Amino acid sequence: MKQFHLIGATRTIESAPQIQPYREALWAAAFGVESLDGLFDMTPDDQAIEAIDRAIARFNNDPDALRVHLSPDDRLGLRGNRLALAGIRAFLADHGGTISGAFEPE
Repeated sequence: MKQFHLIGATRTIESAPQIQPYREALWAAAFGVESLDGLFDMTPDDQAIEAIDRAIARFNNDPDALRVHLSPDDRLGLRGNRLALAGIRAFLADHGGTISGAFEPE
């Protein structure tokens, strides 16, 4: 299972949201990429927030285009996945710092 790694600006707080394999295609489509691998690489919060805002906007403005990537195993649905991205955005907005990933944890 892949994850993002967020480190707050103070370096005293971290978060590592995991991405279920059945969500990878949906999230990649939301971000407009073929793969989440290496989407972020110590990307500063302001740049990451812009990318996340674009992904959230795709959920809001064109849900049918994303629905085709929604796995039947995904109980969160489109709304829950949008909220998961909003949670990552909230961490960066609240704590600053950087985000890396997606990658397989060691």
